[in-house]
Amino acid sequence: MDRVCDHGATLVRGRYLLFNNLWGAASGAGEQCLWADPPAAGTETIAWSTGWRWTGDPLSVKSYAAAVVGWHFGLATPACELPLRLSDIAAATSEWQYRLSEETAGTLNVAYDIWVASTPEPLPEELTDEIMIWLHRDGGATPIGAVQATVVVDGAEWELWQGKHPRSQWQVHSFVRTAGEQALELDLTRFFDFLVSRVVDPAHYLVGIQAGTEIFTGQGRLETLRYSVRVTGRGAAHLPAAERAGCG
Repeated sequence: MDRVCDHGATLVRGRYLLFNNLWGAASGAGEQCLWADPPAAGTETIAWSTGWRWTGDPLSVKSYAAAVVGWHFGLATPACELPLRLSDIAAATSEWQYRLSEETAGTLNVAYDIWVASTPEPLPEELTDEIMIWLHRDGGATPIGAVQATVVVDGAEWELWQGKHPRSQWQVHSFVRTAGEQALELDLTRFFDFLVSRVVDPAHYLVGIQAGTEIFTGQGRLETLRYSVRVTGRGAAHLPAAERAGCG
């Protein structure tokens, strides 16, 4: 088993980059680690875990340890199916089974964080939309913006929160599940189609998908028992890995 605890430390597991992202640690005190066994041969499903202990401002995120596919602020990931124009996505699916335990109750969520940009290899200022899918939250955690509606997407009920990121000004769309889940399969295209039909430009690019936990305060552990995500494009929009720049 490999284990990392430093901010920015990574572990590669097949197509996934596990990223110990302690980006908000300055707003409190504590630590967080991430660990994983080698992936089983012949499978695209990974298992990994993270544990944390954070105090400080209960309204500020300290960390988002996550599994990354595609782009994330300059990180190089081993997955090659992204970027894809939203209009060129044929399918986008994910399975996530996890077990959450809290030794000291705090504020957190368990969520996907998905990035959309106006260009396929964006600079941060070219990001246009951040799509979050909250599967669980504790301690009064709330997304950016305000509740716009309660909607049904992919067969479940969600609160839809929307607002601009206060510093970077991209639009944030957060689907917060009204009943928390710890094992599910999601058709991500349902969320993309919902937003494209209302506010997101279909010519923009899906550049990155992450899944992890945002921690504000508390002490606990998230064990991901099974995780996978797969995106495919229509026709020539989805080139084999060997034909994409930087993919072998």
